[in-house]
This record gives sequence, C-alpha cells and structure tokens, in this order.
Amino acid sequence: MLRALPVAVSLVVALLASAAGAQTLGYADKLAMYDATGKKLGDAHWVWDDPGYVSILFRAPSGRTLVLGAVRREFFGSSSVVWFTTGNCTGQAFLPEIISLYPVAAVIGPRQTVYGATVAAGYGRPRWINSQRGRDGACSSVRAERWTLPAAIELDLVDYFTPPFSLRGSGAAVPR
Repeated sequence: MLRALPVAVSLVVALLASAAGAQTLGYADKLAMYDATGKKLGDAHWVWDDPGYVSILFRAPSGRTLVLGAVRREFFGSSSVVWFTTGNCTGQAFLPEIISLYPVAAVIGPRQTVYGATVAAGYGRPRWINSQRGRDGACSSVRAERWTLPAAIELDLVDYFTPPFSLRGSGAAVPR
C-alpha cells in the first residue's frame, strides 16, 4: 500500500499540472483562410476530408457573400465554366443554374477572375450558349441550350491576394 502512494501522488500532480497548462493555452474562435502576406480572405465554412480543400465565405466588393473553394495555390467556385451567348466569350456572362442556398460563383483564368450570379438560383431561364470559358480561361465554342443565371465579374483575386494560402485560427487566443 505504501509503495502505491508515491505513484498515486505523482499521477494526481501530473493531472493537475496538465489541467493548469490547458487553462493557459486558450483557443481560437474560428478557422479562416489567409494569403502569404497574412491578409484574411474569409472565414472557413467547410473543411473537407480532401487534404488542403476548404470552402470559405468571401465578401465580394459588390457586397455579395460568395462561397469559394480554395486549395493551397488557387480558388474555384461552384461552377467550373462561364457561358456566353456570343461565339467569342464576350458580352453578358452566364453561370449554370445550380440549385443552391448560396450564390453560384466561378473562378476563371490565370487572374482568378470571380464571376458571381446576379440573381438567386431558381430565377434562371434557358438560353442558347455559343461559347464558354473554363477554369483555365480559354474560350471554346459550344452550342447548347442551358438553364442559366446572369453573372457579373466581382474581382480578379490576384489583384488582392498572394498565394500560397493557409488555413489557421482567427481571432486572439482567449484564456479559459
């Protein structure tokens, strides 16, 4: 019995020391995506099992909140194409009507141009599409009738943010 007493006392001291240390560590209140310069892009909304993939809530200069996907060196939207009724990817842009609770968005080309739907899903209509830009920004011909939402350019991400991007806690650590 007396031999077990030093072991029990050591165990209690270790547990109390761990609890005291945990109280001084604090916590981060939420996760956010930052660029290489430390500029915050937006709060993390979903973190997927796929390593390095995160969806962020992003406030565009227009005031709209978009959900953009991000990986270490690039962004993407809920659509991978922007459609046009002209044959040369000019004029009014359109996004596919994806039924979603958040605005449809696409990130296109080397400047990572963000296109955002200007109306909510459910308010689209069919249009004849004659050209499209994919994620790489290249224009290609296509001839198809699709349900579309009108879209507008929100911004070029490379004008505001510098890759690589990282996910970390935002806000100050708060002692418990």
